Amino acid sequence: MRMRAILITTALLATAAAATVAPAAAEVEKYADPVGDTRQIQQERGPRQAADVVRTRVEHARTTVEVRLELVDLGGSVYTELRLRTSDRSDYLVRMYRNGRGEPKTLELVGGTGEVACPGLVGAFRDEEDVTRISIPRPCLGGPRWVRTGASAAASDEGFGRVFADDSRLDGDVRDDYRPVLGTERLARD
Repeated sequence: MRMRAILITTALLATAAAATVAPAAAEVEKYADPVGDTRQIQQERGPRQAADVVRTRVEHARTTVEVRLELVDLGGSVYTELRLRTSDRSDYLVRMYRNGRGEPKTLELVGGTGEVACPGLVGAFRDEEDVTRISIPRPCLGGPRWVRTGASAAASDEGFGRVFADDSRLDGDVRDDYRPVLGTERLARD
């Protein structure tokens, strides 16, 4: 009888241990983009390298998809666009814009049928760090198993009417339609 009690207790403890395994850690993708590879898309050439994305970090966490873009110079009017493709093959764009310094004037999530209502969508420009941050709640994306991402930035040189752009995955180029190029890595989440 005592042996049977020990076996049952051991089985129960093993089952309890398996049930309390911590959830999988967030998948993270980090990649660099060369410094000085912005493309001037309007007006005459000039020396300013605004909107030059140099590092990107994407984290597909339990409740959010977090994106951090590090730029050479964040100052002034800046537009960032994040492109996501999800496990159900849906495409989304997150657009964040400001005119001058300060917080975003525009922050929106757009899906195939137009703007998506997304409580908890957060974006910020951090001038002191030359960083933009965007956090998208996973339910707004349909709770995807995986995401693929791409990001770009554009900035205007207020006094000269010049516009510079950089795609975080292209060296010295942007697509003709300016949409960010998607990476091939699928950041999974159970």
